[in-house]
Amino acid sequence: MSRFCQAVGLPTRTYYDRRARHHAGHEVRGPWPTPARDGIRAIVIEVALKYPMWGHRKIAWL
Repeated sequence: MSRFCQAVGLPTRTYYDRRARHHAGHEVRGPWPTPARDGIRAIVIEVALKYPMWGHRKIAWL
């Protein structure tokens, strides 16, 4: 998960804290950083087109 956090510019500790709050049913304090999602979108599309047999789970773990 640390590679994902590096790719979106989110500290690993913050990710796990937000994930734990979500699973516990608490409201997350703020939205995920939009610039990070926009920045990784092109990379995800490129990998998906390069490896069409890979599913979304495998691409997410890259």
